[in-house]
Amino acid sequence: LSIYIHRFKNYIKESALILTSENTDDTIADMDALAHVYNKTLSALLNDHAPLKSTTKAVRPTMPWYNNEIDDARKKRRKAERKWRISRRAEDLVMFKRLKNYVTHLLNKARRDFYTEFVNENSSNQTSLFRAANILLALKLNNVSFPKQMDRNILVNDIGKFFVHKIIKVRAETNSNDVDEIDRALVPTNP
Repeated sequence: LSIYIHRFKNYIKESALILTSENTDDTIADMDALAHVYNKTLSALLNDHAPLKSTTKAVRPTMPWYNNEIDDARKKRRKAERKWRISRRAEDLVMFKRLKNYVTHLLNKARRDFYTEFVNENSSNQTSLFRAANILLALKLNNVSFPKQMDRNILVNDIGKFFVHKIIKVRAETNSNDVDEIDRALVPTNP
């Protein structure tokens, strides 16, 4: 949002600030009142013409392997990307891709070095190692979620059908003719 300077000046001329300053004497007692009117009027005008904007920023946890070298390389990469987007020259694109690959290399190397050192330091602490493995594999064991809009009976039946089909498929692949009568009763022949 940009401010139109001429319109803003006209609003100031018509504001209580100018009208109050023309009608008051320049005495010490009135200076506090004049300062109050000045602050109030300009704040109101600025809020009308250029209101404060609030933005939300995602707060991500800092990675322990992140360092200043990676930060500097990312800034250079972003600068090269902006330059290429403006110029659209092939040389700028090559430079941007080179810096992009360099940042990826730095991130992978720093992450690899961090976890290598972490595993070496915590080789006797199984809890820490399994926690690190879950982070690396992006496993979220406690966050199992099912579709909210689905009826529970339909969901349970779908899961049951999946496993029935899986058992039938495994049995067909193994060509087992030795299936007990008890097992045959558990798995329907036609799904």
